[in-house]
Amino acid sequence: MASSSSSSSSQVKYDVFLSFRGEDTRDNFTSHLNAALCRRKIVTFIDDQLVRGDGISPSLLNAISGSKISIIIFSKGYASSTWCLQELVEILNCKRMYGQIVIPVFYHVDPSVVRKQSGTYGDAFGQHEVKYMEEKEMLQRWRNALTEAANLSGFDSNSIRPESKLIETIIEYILERLNDMSSSNNKNLVGLWGMGGIGKTTLAIAVFNEISSQFEASYFIPNIREASNKHQLHHLQKELLFAILEDAHIDIRLTFVKERLGRKRVLIVFDDVTNLKQVRELIGDLENLGYGSRIIITTRDKQVLKNCGLNDSPIYEVEGLGSDESLQLFKQHAFRQNHPIDEVYLKLSERVISYTKGLPLALEILGCFLLGREKYEWESALDELKKSPNEVIQTLLKISYDGLSDKEKTLFLDIACFFKGWDKYLVGTLGSHIGVCVLVDKALITISHNTIGMHDSIQEMGWEIIRQEPINKLGQRTDKLRGMLFNMVEMREIHLNPHTFSEMANLRFLIVNNFDLRHDNKVHGFDNIEFDFSELRCLCWDHSPFPSLPLKFDPDNLVVLKMKNNNLEQLWTGIKNLAHLKYIDLSYSKHLLKVPDLSKAQNLECLILEGCTSLFEITTPSQNLNKLVNLNLRNCKSLTSLPNGICKSKLLKYLRISGCSKLERLPEDLRNLESLEVLEAIGLSVRELSSIMSGWLVRELSSVMSGWLSPGQSGLWFLRRLNLNHCSLTELPNDIDKLSLLEDLELEGNNFQSIPSNIMNLSKLQILNIRFCNRLQSLPKLPRNIEELRADGCKLLKALSGFTNLIIQRHSGRTLNFSNCVSLYWNTLKKILNDSMLDMFSDTFCLFKHENKGAGKPQGVMCFPGSDIPEWFNIQSSGSSIKLPQGLFNKKFLGLVFCVIVEVEDNYNLDNFLNVVYELQVKGVDVYITCDKKLLSLGPMYIKSDHVLLGYNCNSLDNELFELSCDKEAIISFNPKNNLEKFGVGI
Repeated sequence: MASSSSSSSSQVKYDVFLSFRGEDTRDNFTSHLNAALCRRKIVTFIDDQLVRGDGISPSLLNAISGSKISIIIFSKGYASSTWCLQELVEILNCKRMYGQIVIPVFYHVDPSVVRKQSGTYGDAFGQHEVKYMEEKEMLQRWRNALTEAANLSGFDSNSIRPESKLIETIIEYILERLNDMSSSNNKNLVGLWGMGGIGKTTLAIAVFNEISSQFEASYFIPNIREASNKHQLHHLQKELLFAILEDAHIDIRLTFVKERLGRKRVLIVFDDVTNLKQVRELIGDLENLGYGSRIIITTRDKQVLKNCGLNDSPIYEVEGLGSDESLQLFKQHAFRQNHPIDEVYLKLSERVISYTKGLPLALEILGCFLLGREKYEWESALDELKKSPNEVIQTLLKISYDGLSDKEKTLFLDIACFFKGWDKYLVGTLGSHIGVCVLVDKALITISHNTIGMHDSIQEMGWEIIRQEPINKLGQRTDKLRGMLFNMVEMREIHLNPHTFSEMANLRFLIVNNFDLRHDNKVHGFDNIEFDFSELRCLCWDHSPFPSLPLKFDPDNLVVLKMKNNNLEQLWTGIKNLAHLKYIDLSYSKHLLKVPDLSKAQNLECLILEGCTSLFEITTPSQNLNKLVNLNLRNCKSLTSLPNGICKSKLLKYLRISGCSKLERLPEDLRNLESLEVLEAIGLSVRELSSIMSGWLVRELSSVMSGWLSPGQSGLWFLRRLNLNHCSLTELPNDIDKLSLLEDLELEGNNFQSIPSNIMNLSKLQILNIRFCNRLQSLPKLPRNIEELRADGCKLLKALSGFTNLIIQRHSGRTLNFSNCVSLYWNTLKKILNDSMLDMFSDTFCLFKHENKGAGKPQGVMCFPGSDIPEWFNIQSSGSSIKLPQGLFNKKFLGLVFCVIVEVEDNYNLDNFLNVVYELQVKGVDVYITCDKKLLSLGPMYIKSDHVLLGYNCNSLDNELFELSCDKEAIISFNPKNNLEKFGVGI
């Protein structure tokens, strides 16, 4: 029996679900109500043909979750049916989790009888208590459901007569609710409106992070206004649709695509929208999205939200912070603390609060500027603010800008004009890494996922500074021009004269953006330019159509060369002075045949040639590339060798040669890369690796192996990530424990039968990937710090010796995936589960809990084939929620263990991710309070049999909530995104 798949995972099929006691109302009231619903074309599910037994069928549960409205017809005999009571529990679960509308109809029974379980309802429970005397939790759950439903607004047959009028009243109410739902297509559309810098995006991010786990798919689209101005919406649309439908090649206009969108319950945030057209270009009509989806839009223009169909009620104006909140935020930036400060600075801080009017951006910027400054400097800055009270943001920004050095000012203006959205390493390379840090500290830029961001107001201030510069500084004369940036989408056809750039002797940056590949190249003749570009520091032109750079191109001052997906066949001929060159990215240059001599590129740090499928040669440098840190040659399928000189770098950290299928040899001195942290060699054959990997390959080849990757014979002491997926390895080295700093070991798809026992000595190892190692039969003890073990698809894996030590010493999240390990002995797994849970609740963890005051306590998830919940789970249920015993949370409480059986039905394959949302709620004064909520996720995977998903969590309550929760009622519930058969909870 499978519990309900929520409306988040089931397509909505019905307008109304009817729950009723067949013996009481099937042939009278219920049949008349159903007929009336059908006449009005209201799609209704009525269970009038199924044979009812002790349990609810999966199809019925899917009907409940796939309905917009449930009507519960409480008749005199309703409570005597355990089937009806189980239905009721599931209906209220859908109401609680997904907002399903529930309407009770009291047919010849008083609501108080249902609420208090008196009269015939009391008699029914008297019989249930005899029959189910050992299942008190279930009985209480039924009682709670009746009480909850009876308290809902509904219809009473004793108050509305005759019966025909009662039915008509119900129908009209149903139609009204369905029309309301249809007007917004049941999307929870919310608008956040307010001025720039007020915190709309910050608030939207916080909400997104809090609720995204409740949806099948979610996506946050930032800076839509900026993307629209750069004509990047088509690119964003592809990212959005891939995130939702996991399809890289998709057309939103197709009917099938719209139908697929309609089957998913999604959360999407559209950030900084300026008109409805932008939203439509990204997702089409909002009506396309599935039932129960939620849309959040942030904007500076309230009219935009009204144009999107919102009235005033779901539009929230984001207002400035209150004085206390403002002071707290300001102190975090001005003093790096939130502790009390002395009276003098407190008064000055209060002046700041007064001037900034609760604007978070202003508080952050001024706080960062005043950090560590003397009292007189504070007063000077506040006097400037006082002069321009109506232009707080611009005045503050100008104060911060004026406090920069000349080099920092130049870097700031370069970012405002050219490099917003660029990688921080690239910008630091072009300017100054310390300068980037200074701008972050001044709150003038942000860094997120290594990408530089800049608030719109700050960028506009930068542009204004440039506009106000005198002509001789502004560079309106071509000989003073510092940089040029072109957006291909906005350009008309341009045919360059060979001397177009001749007067631009000061040109430092030449950037051509071509984000929308639907537009052809509009620039012609660049390869025939008669100019040397000798002062150029950055050339960025992805999708360049030219086979070569201009003949006179001189890279003497070039720092960054970034030309991905181009038509280049060669860069230049001969040896060039490349003393300043630090970064080359020519990835996916499919026509590039060879890389020129890099002998003079002694400062080169990064060389990316990924996907250069025609590249057959990298000219061996006559001098060492001593500063090379990153060499990426992924999928250079024509490359036959690596030059020895490249591998003499003492600083090389990242070497990626996966997919280099024609490599005939690897340099002998590759073993000397003493700084190497990441090695990726996915798909390299035994023949290619044999010359360097003694101890790593088949014994038959041992006589010709030189021992490069045998850790005891190499200098790979700093290796942190080693990726040898699908390399046909049949044996691992016995001295693997010499790689003492290894954190991530990727061995997927290889042919070894065992793993050396000394792997347990790799104390830093966090990730071990042995997926689809089809000959692997056993696992030894594994390191105590393992966070993720991917062993799914190991069909012959039987023994997990010494695995207990893995579980008991861990103090943060862990994922153990044994899905599709069909040969695992049940007794082995049973022992692991019992031992790991007992050890987790030992005195060691109790001591750990009290010493650390609840921080960093164990939690994790584990998956393996099976269809039974271990017998030591003392609370079990076939529903999707369960009430925990009162008094559970006391001084002896350490945590919860929960187990879910994922059922795979006939003709059903679970693809991609297995997801279950776990939620713990404790009863407060009037409502249940969510104390802990987590997404248990494993994947991607593909399973064909029932699996056990087991989670443990000692981090359910922080100290404050724990004190509030003592001796209180609690509920634990699961929101399944796959079919669940049953679940259990261990205390």
